Amino acid sequence: RRKDRQKTGTNLPEAIRDRFGASVADLDADAISALNSWDAQAFDSGGRALESAVMHIFFDSELGASTASRFTSPGKFRDFAQTAMAEYSDLPYHNVQHAVDVLHCVFRLLSLTSCRQWVDDAEAFALMVAALCHDLGHMGRTNPFLEEI
Repeated sequence: RRKDRQKTGTNLPEAIRDRFGASVADLDADAISALNSWDAQAFDSGGRALESAVMHIFFDSELGASTASRFTSPGKFRDFAQTAMAEYSDLPYHNVQHAVDVLHCVFRLLSLTSCRQWVDDAEAFALMVAALCHDLGHMGRTNPFLEEI
C-alpha cells in the first residue's frame, strides 16, 4: 500500500482515488504546504477555501487518509462538513474560521506527536471531527454572562 501511495503522490486509498481522483480537496501546493505548517493563512478567507482545507485534512493528508477514509466516503463527509460549517453563526470569534483553525491545530498536534502510537484511527478521526464541530451553537457569550441570565 505504501508503494502505491509513493507512485501516485497521494495518500488516498486506491478505492477512493479511483472514485474521486488523486485529490479530494482542491488546493494548490502553497496551500497544502501551509496546512502542513503553523503558517496556515487560509482561515482568513471563507467558503470554498475553508471547505478545501477541511477536506485536505480529512482525506488528502497522511493522517486523514488513514483515518477518515476508514469510516466515511469523501462525498458523505463533504455533506456533513458543509452542514456543520453552515451552522456556525457569524460571530466575531466563535465562527467557522475559528472552527477550521482549531481543526488545523488538532491536526498539526496529532501529526507532530506521532499520534498513531497513542490513539487509534477512530480516536484520531473523532478528535478531528470534534475540533471542527466544537463551537456549534455557541452564542458568542462568556460563561459569566450566561451565569447571570
